[in-house]
Amino acid sequence: MFLLGTSYVVLTCRSRMMAPAALCLCLLAGLSYISGAIAALTLGCVWILMSYARGPDEPLSARVRVGGFVAAMAGLLTTSLQLYLTRVAPGSDPALRYELTWPDKPEFWVFLLGKVGRAVGRPFPALGVEFVFAVGVVFLLAASLFWLLGRLARRVGDSVEWRTAYVYLPLALIVAGYLMLVSLGRTSVRDPSIRSAWDVFQFAYFRFHFFWVTLLLPWALALTVFAWSRKRGGRQQKVKRSIVILMAMLALAAARGIFSVNDHYADNAQFRAKEIRCLAEQLGSREPIRCPSFDMPDWTPAYQYGRRIHASFIKYFPVVAQQPSSDVLMHWTSREAGASNHATLTLNDVHAAPDGWLLGGDDPQAVFHARDGAGFSRCQVIELSVRIRTKREDTLQVFFLKLGEKIFTENNSLRKRISETLPGRYEELRFTLDSNEGFENRLRIDPGQAGTEFQLAQVDAACRLRMPGNE
Repeated sequence: MFLLGTSYVVLTCRSRMMAPAALCLCLLAGLSYISGAIAALTLGCVWILMSYARGPDEPLSARVRVGGFVAAMAGLLTTSLQLYLTRVAPGSDPALRYELTWPDKPEFWVFLLGKVGRAVGRPFPALGVEFVFAVGVVFLLAASLFWLLGRLARRVGDSVEWRTAYVYLPLALIVAGYLMLVSLGRTSVRDPSIRSAWDVFQFAYFRFHFFWVTLLLPWALALTVFAWSRKRGGRQQKVKRSIVILMAMLALAAARGIFSVNDHYADNAQFRAKEIRCLAEQLGSREPIRCPSFDMPDWTPAYQYGRRIHASFIKYFPVVAQQPSSDVLMHWTSREAGASNHATLTLNDVHAAPDGWLLGGDDPQAVFHARDGAGFSRCQVIELSVRIRTKREDTLQVFFLKLGEKIFTENNSLRKRISETLPGRYEELRFTLDSNEGFENRLRIDPGQAGTEFQLAQVDAACRLRMPGNE
């Protein structure tokens, strides 16, 4: 988006603000992602070379030259920064880096070809037919590119063709560069069972990185219509040729399911539902998270990184209470004392009633001080279980401290209703405590409102998600 905006500014703006505006847009593209940085560098280099080819519109060539140097400078700066942050910086995690697949490996090109085929809708059922179709799409894109280059090289291109080339040529090379980056970094991220070229080709259809290729398809279609209309013939004949091409493209789009939007979203929702179910069932189990659609030995580092940067998808994957965790941080029961318990209990504004129950005052509190301070500080998600009974319906509130905090606050608290329990039975309430910074080893439980009568039987805390490097 930023680079398309740069093209619009450079090709249409004749004021002095053209260069600063183009610089800002290219910097935004380069800082947004590493592919944007390399794309800005590619755009700049192509424009510089084209500007010296002396097109028919000299003022436009001059603007393109200035825009090229601006884009190249921004692209070089942001590419260097992105490479440093992702591959060199001391804070970068080598465990998050994928094995690279270089162009000397056949699977590099097979994977790239699969991305091109996926950009033109759903694949044909026959694998061989789909492979030939993908090769045909590559041929069409290359033919449109070389036809335009041939027109410019023979000096027969007019100003319209030159303006088209200023957009299409860098765009084509940007997309080609992006596909190579994807093949370089993503071809190896697959299950060991995917070995043959056919398997790699099909594997390329499962990821979303094909969308850049879709930018080229309207341009290739337009150039096909434009090139055929340049052949000899009357106006009526040229219109018929254009209609034939457009009808053929529409028929192909229908055959590839491009217009089946409802089917696409239905299939995607079904696929995502399986992913979410698989991840949710394993998240917080303290075991490696493996799902068929994620070709990773363990999804936990990706989840931890998403939490650290506050990625939007994290809200769909909370760590919830499941089976008992083996990573116990604290265990306390009213039947045990001393070394048997993992925490000491301090009761504030609570008195013992004659019948053996505890009677709360105006602000009853039960404060637990756990012995495993290091375990609390290295945990990001704690599952807390409280077994309690009361003589009336009430609200239990749990307070926790993020690492470094000293005072309990409402912001770091959770509430749940307590039902009036039957004699001799306790209610178990479960809470999920969340802190990317870790926790202090103190917990506070407010068993109810003023005057509540309660009995606290057991409190357990277990870590569901350790900090990166502390698994």
